Amino acid sequence: MRPRLDLLSAAGFDVDRFLAGRPPEPSAMGDLLRLARALAEALPPILYARANVIALHRLDTTLATILQVLRPYAGAPVVDRLRAAVMADDAIAYRAAYQRLSELKMLEDEARRRQDLLTRLDRVAPAWAAAVRARDGVHGRPEPPGDPAAAWLWRQLHDELDRRASVSVQELQDRIDHLTGRLYEVTAQLVERLAWAAQIRRTTPAQQQALMGWLHLHRRLGKGFSKRAAELRAEAVRTMVRAQCAVPVWIMPVNRVVDHFDPATTRFDVVIVDEASQSDVLALTALYMAKQVVVVGDDEQVSPDAVGEEAERISALIGEYLKEIPNAPLYDGRRSLYDIALESFPSHVVLLEHFRCVPDIIQFSNILSYNGRIRPLREASGVHLRPHVVPHRVAGYCDHKTNLEEAREVAALVAAMVSMPEYTGKTLGVISLVGEEQAILIDRILRQRLTPDTYECYRILCGTPPQFQGDERDVVILSLVDGPGDGPLAMRDDDRWKKRFNVAASRAKDQMWVVYSLDPARDLKPGDLRRRLIEYALNPGAFGRETELEERRAESEFENEVMRRLVVAGYRVRSQWPVGYYRIDLVVEWGDKRLAIECDGDRYRPIERLADDMDRQEVLERLKWQFVWLRGSEFFRDPERAMRPVFERLETMGIPPEGSAWPSLSPRVLLTACLPPGIGPLLAGSHIAPSRSG
Repeated sequence: MRPRLDLLSAAGFDVDRFLAGRPPEPSAMGDLLRLARALAEALPPILYARANVIALHRLDTTLATILQVLRPYAGAPVVDRLRAAVMADDAIAYRAAYQRLSELKMLEDEARRRQDLLTRLDRVAPAWAAAVRARDGVHGRPEPPGDPAAAWLWRQLHDELDRRASVSVQELQDRIDHLTGRLYEVTAQLVERLAWAAQIRRTTPAQQQALMGWLHLHRRLGKGFSKRAAELRAEAVRTMVRAQCAVPVWIMPVNRVVDHFDPATTRFDVVIVDEASQSDVLALTALYMAKQVVVVGDDEQVSPDAVGEEAERISALIGEYLKEIPNAPLYDGRRSLYDIALESFPSHVVLLEHFRCVPDIIQFSNILSYNGRIRPLREASGVHLRPHVVPHRVAGYCDHKTNLEEAREVAALVAAMVSMPEYTGKTLGVISLVGEEQAILIDRILRQRLTPDTYECYRILCGTPPQFQGDERDVVILSLVDGPGDGPLAMRDDDRWKKRFNVAASRAKDQMWVVYSLDPARDLKPGDLRRRLIEYALNPGAFGRETELEERRAESEFENEVMRRLVVAGYRVRSQWPVGYYRIDLVVEWGDKRLAIECDGDRYRPIERLADDMDRQEVLERLKWQFVWLRGSEFFRDPERAMRPVFERLETMGIPPEGSAWPSLSPRVLLTACLPPGIGPLLAGSHIAPSRSG
């Protein structure tokens, strides 16, 4: 029994005090009975109470720990319910809250992924992320309100369009124009000053003295017929050797090059030969003096004719001196320097832009000699002489390379022109397509009718195609000379005649008259150049109309929408305005003022055409066109805002609306006003019922 009591004492139980409170037992074994009865009856309730106290203390500690753990998460609904249940000793509420917390614990990974996605979304779309995070409106539903990928793509496109719309194309273009102009000015000044500075540095006093000596020798030489001409010419050549470098650029006819420079000692950095198709093989002398050569010409224009050349003598010279030269037999008087250059040099640059003639005039040569590759850029609307190509038939006949009736008619036309105000300030030319006899006859008749002052004022020139090559006139009259005869006329379709016709038909800038005595269908065979020229003059717009119809098929709805708004505002608008080879989407005109409107949309202007569009714009701006640009992406999102710069530009240029006639138009006129030019007349006699869509 003692060991048990010792265990109780060791556990902190006051055994003596416990036993002292027990009544004694009056028997021989009273102490033992007293102890046994105390342990069996009195001790268990005490131990049970003590165990309950200890358990209660543990529970209080556990609850305090739970509250301590929950405290940082106060505010979360499930945590607040759990804490309230602990504090209220509500086991049922605690069990429900704990079960909810367990369910949320199972969703922890998904919640963490949601938060991560929202964080990433917040960097690029904060408003969208905030709405999803707050489950605001449609974002509070369990499922997405549509296709998230499509919504994301739409927003990206929307923001990109907003970014683009924030940049003014007109401001950028104005800045580009300003900087380009300044660049040209500064570059020109820089080149000029560097060139003169270099020239001053390298020109010695001896060279200056030689240059002045050469000038005086050249003046004394005169026309070269004096007794001392040979001596003076030789001295001028010797002086030129020293004076050559004193002048950076020398410009002179080919036939004078040998007179002024010694080919054995003279070397130029660059030699440029212009109108090389008219220069014969003697022009090779100039190339001998060059380190680099630029040959400018046109193999579709008149070449040297070698008039008076002795074929046998030329053949003998070729056989003696050109034995090892490739294609030596071709180096006769009809071989041009351009032909030689085209054969000898592999690289060449073809210039396709044409600024001289209005399109109706140059189109004949374009079709005849250049396979339609020439791009005429002269705007026909600014030329008041109409029509640009005029056919004029007379009842004449040819007699020894002259046609008297044609000559008289041509002279009468020129005399009438100089008396009309429409031709004031114009230059006039007459070209005989057969030979110089007709040109001489016309010139003689004209000089009988006109004073020398009139001749000089209008710069009247009568000649042949070779004489006009490299020249031009505002108005040119072509005389075909040939007339109907007793038998069929010989065909004129070979390369030599083709070049003559090409030159003759491309000399007029504003107006070309074709005077002829032949019936092309009766007197000339198909393919004859005379027939082709006459038929073209009778209908010069045929080729252009076919091209125009094809181009109209490519017009966009964007252009039509812009045109409708301008017409409603009272402006006079034309679509697909031709400027030579090019076309402008829309042009608003008032008097002599015009604003070009370009409707840019990726659907119609792919990135592959960007370089071509920039080149086109540069060319048209050189022709003094002013542009304003509209973006399709901006227009279809906000037409009013997109059109505002257009109206502002019109006001700045002083182009007022002429008063909208839209409300007074009939439905048919209203419809045709919005269609491309030329389509309206096709509908004039048709019966078109209005659609239900209006």
